[in-house]
Amino acid sequence: MGFLPCLRVYGQVRLSQKNGCGTTLGAAAIMFLEETNMKNKKLLLALAALVAVVAVLLGVYFATRPQGIQGEKTVTVTVVHKDGSEKSFTCHTDAEFLDKVLLDENIVVGEKGEFGLYFQTADGETVEGEGWWKVCIGDEAASTGASQIPVTDGASYKLVYTVGW
Repeated sequence: MGFLPCLRVYGQVRLSQKNGCGTTLGAAAIMFLEETNMKNKKLLLALAALVAVVAVLLGVYFATRPQGIQGEKTVTVTVVHKDGSEKSFTCHTDAEFLDKVLLDENIVVGEKGEFGLYFQTADGETVEGEGWWKVCIGDEAASTGASQIPVTDGASYKLVYTVGW
């Protein structure tokens, strides 16, 4: 690698006329260095593009993630059991998300994990087999779990015992 002091890089590799190197560097070595320089530029451009995409995705996530509403609220949570019977709970809370209301009011038995609140028991009834609790906002099935549902004053929520998919 004794030829490196003879090179200068100005967007491309050129032979230096200084230090007496002149044309002692072969054409194959110059082509190798040019290809290496282009590969490094492509790698840096790809890395910059990846960083830009990640930054945009993070921006979109933080701009659109559910925001909890602070302050005192009154909400209704209705549990629809496997046999079709219903029990409603009127809850006065300052919780920002539904999971906290469900736990604080002892409506469900569960624990918070990596993916939010996980529960199999609501109003004393535990799911069996392929059963699960569907969380609804009003009468519409929620697209997220209880840990990501903001609590709004006057809203109604349902936990519906569901079998299968």
